[in-house]
Amino acid sequence: MQCQEFLEVAERWMEGECDTAASAHLDACPRCRALVADLGAVRDGARLLEAETEPPARLWTAIRSQLEAEGVIRPRRSWGERLADFFPTQPRPALAAAYVSVLVVAAILISFQGVGEWNQPMVLSTPA
Repeated sequence: MQCQEFLEVAERWMEGECDTAASAHLDACPRCRALVADLGAVRDGARLLEAETEPPARLWTAIRSQLEAEGVIRPRRSWGERLADFFPTQPRPALAAAYVSVLVVAAILISFQGVGEWNQPMVLSTPA
């Protein structure tokens, strides 16, 4: 048996199926012996991974706190907090000037309402 042929039956060999030709090749070939040893180590390591438990919740909390402290992630904010950022409690000077302008225009319009034609009563003509 050659190395290529052994590679074709290596999966079955690792699962425990013994072939006399493969066994003889394995005794004679150091490369294939090293391959089987490496595959065995990987298989044993995989069994250990299945037995691992979930990390404790405090670990995830500590990681999240550290990421927030570094600014990588930001804590969740409620919609009220985001709305408060959009409408600050302290008015901006330009916004305050706009409010005053609207109030002045409204006051002027109200004061002119009683002057001129608008003050006359409306008379509807009766049909003849």
